[in-house]
Amino acid sequence: MLNNSGAQGVNEDQFRRLIEDEFDKEIRRRGPERRSSEIESYFDDLRRSGSLSRRQAQGESIWTFSHNSIREFLAAQRMVDKLASGDSPLRNYAVTDAMRIFVSSLADDKIREQCTLLSERWPARASNPGLGSYVVLLWDALAKVWGRECVEPLERITGSPMVLEGLRLSRIDFARGRTEWSMMNADFRSSELSSVNFSFGLIVDTKFSSALLDGISFRHAALQGCNFDSAALLEVDLSDANMKSCSFKGLDSDSTIIVNQERLNGPAAIGYLRYLGCETDNVDDIYIWRNSSYYPIVEKIASKLLERPQRQRLGLTQKGASAFNPTIAEHFIRSMERAGHVRPQGGRTDIVELLPSGRTVFGNLTTGTTMDLSIAEFLKECEGLHR
Repeated sequence: MLNNSGAQGVNEDQFRRLIEDEFDKEIRRRGPERRSSEIESYFDDLRRSGSLSRRQAQGESIWTFSHNSIREFLAAQRMVDKLASGDSPLRNYAVTDAMRIFVSSLADDKIREQCTLLSERWPARASNPGLGSYVVLLWDALAKVWGRECVEPLERITGSPMVLEGLRLSRIDFARGRTEWSMMNADFRSSELSSVNFSFGLIVDTKFSSALLDGISFRHAALQGCNFDSAALLEVDLSDANMKSCSFKGLDSDSTIIVNQERLNGPAAIGYLRYLGCETDNVDDIYIWRNSSYYPIVEKIASKLLERPQRQRLGLTQKGASAFNPTIAEHFIRSMERAGHVRPQGGRTDIVELLPSGRTVFGNLTTGTTMDLSIAEFLKECEGLHR
């Protein structure tokens, strides 16, 4: 049997505990005085089964199923039977693709019955942490019965709006090949989400606070009013995502996001989220505004003046990164003149001279240490004018 760790074999102690768990009712019927002998009898019968293989590992015997297909079929069947039996609590199981395929091969009426049974358990999900693995198990079956629409069948199970709080969910594709779909007011608080695809979704007022999001995709998604406070993001893809009025306060400090194949972690991730207009903890302006399309112009001018403190104005505003937008480059130099960081050399407007305050400000910028307020305000103004 697969368990929540995904282990595919058991040692003798684990084998006996598994017998006690799975045959508890049968063993108790024999009475406490025969408990040990009944466990031993089951153990003797099962370890001689032709469907099991035994091998030695680190000085102990390990039993595994002889074929993966047998193991996965029996594991899926056991989960289906467990749900129908009304036994509680339901445990977390490591659900494989083969198990999902098996369940999706069931008749539509049987799949609907499983959904009904799962919905009956849902109010007691706090005492049934394994409900998440049943959602994973039924995921492909839901597509068979209801097509690519997935929010509606899930709401049949969880109620509306969708509540998946405190569960483990993995390898779930909400997009299912669609470029338009929506989710409203869903609740994933304190859940563990792994390899879940939210791409291209319109996701509104959905709660992800205190959740662990690992390998999640929000590519091309539009998120509005979603709450990620105190969440941990691991390899979460936000490429081309539009995030409006979302909150990421108290984000785990080791969080990592992916933006167009670039990994951003810690302060860089928080800065990117703030740049998109999200609420976050405070972070230095350099982590926010280096995401601006105008930042390469600012950085190039700063680095050139640090290399040589007197430069031709035309070279600073017309060459390199500045060539893409000479107007912004000229605007930046004038802004730095007003801030007292540079000045025309000897009254010549064609030569720009770096001043001592500018050397400090530009040095901090190019080393990634900090961004002076004068530069942050300039980039903010540019963004406001050109968005």
